[in-house]
Order: sequence, then structure tokens, then C-alpha cells
Amino acid sequence: MPSILRALLIILVLANAGFAAWALLVDRPVEPPAARDISKLKHLTLATEAPASKAEASSAGAPAAGSAPAAAQVPVAAEPPRCVTVGPFEQPERAAAAAAPLKDRGFVPTQRDEGSGDIVEYWVYLGGFATDAAEERVLRQLQSRGLHDAAIMPVRSQGRRLSLGLFTDHARAERRARDARALGVTPQIEEQHHAEASYWVDVTLSAPGQDVSLAGLLPVGAQDTPLTLHSCPAPAVQASASP
Repeated sequence: MPSILRALLIILVLANAGFAAWALLVDRPVEPPAARDISKLKHLTLATEAPASKAEASSAGAPAAGSAPAAAQVPVAAEPPRCVTVGPFEQPERAAAAAAPLKDRGFVPTQRDEGSGDIVEYWVYLGGFATDAAEERVLRQLQSRGLHDAAIMPVRSQGRRLSLGLFTDHARAERRARDARALGVTPQIEEQHHAEASYWVDVTLSAPGQDVSLAGLLPVGAQDTPLTLHSCPAPAVQASASP
């Protein structure tokens, strides 16, 4: 037992001696380095503190590539005048009469004629009269027997002619010729072509929402084609001659 205590005592003495040696020789505080004079060192400037170069300043106001430019404010253009046309009128006198009330309403109407196709008519007539007396004698005979619309035509280069009627339907012209042959005469049928024209009144509307009323533009009781109102036709573009 005493030998064990002696061994423990020796171990403790050696441990204390080792710790003391480590504390004195190994675990020594590191001395701070001596202070250096930095007053002459170059001053460092952060990137955020650096002044912008001229190129950067000029590009600062420009939009980045790929970014949408700010929408420019475009002034709203005034609505251009609009042209409407009234018609068709069967006679130019009717178009002129319709322009008068339009002027009273403050418009500036312009008359316009427009070709709308070819009219084919069939004229039934008698010819070959040598004298006016012979023509008049046949006329009286025909009228007394029912052809009341027979009429003497002015003398022209084709000679004297007695009209028996003008028809737009060929079948009706043939019927009239057949009736005339039954009365002992020999009629002829002549096909005639006429350019059909219609007449219009153009009106320029300058104010938004302005409109044209068709009331009162035709005489009371007129049997003309009903009037319509639509946009004016586009002006014809004249083709330039090729060199």
C-alpha cells in the first residue's frame, strides 16, 4: 500500500513539473507586430464611389439593349371628311332639284352622272313611203283599227318612217309587228342600243356623326327608283403611260 501512494505522488509531481514547463516555454502570448506608418499609402476608391466616365454617362440615358423603348405620345389625328352620295336620280333635273334642299341644310352638294350599262330597245316601224300624204293615209288607217300609239317620225336620211312602238322586250315587239301585219302592212323591227345613265348627288360630311336625311329630296308622288345613301365611289386612277 505505501508503495502505491509513493508512485501516485511521483506521478503528480512529474505532471505538475511538465505543466509548469509547458506554461513557461510553449504557451507564451504572441506579441503584436509593430505599427506601420500608412499615411503615404495610395488611397483606394470603391467602384461605387468612382465617378462615371463620359462613355458611361452617355450610355446611362440610353435604354439597355433589348429593353422596350418608352411609348411615344402620338397626337390623335382629326377625322378626315367623309363623302356620301345620294341617288340614283333618273333625270339630271331631279338631281338638281334634290341639291337645293341639301344646300338649305348647310351642305355643299355636287352633281355627278354615272353610266350603269347598255339598254337594248326594239323599235317597230313602217318605211318606204314616197310622200307625206301616203304616210299620213296609212297612219289614219292604223289608228282607226286600234294602233293608237302609231306616230309619224321626222324625215331623216333613212327616209320617211312611221313608228308603231318602242319596246324593251323583244317578245312584245314581235307581238306588235304581228298585229300590224294582220292589218295589211309589213313592219320591221330594229334593235337599238342606248347607254343608260343615272344621276347622283355627292355630299361631303365634315363633322363627326353628321348624316344626310333623304326626306324631301324627291317630289311628292314621284315614281322614281327609291333613293339610297352610301359612300362615294373611289376616284378613278388614271394609269400612267409606259415609256
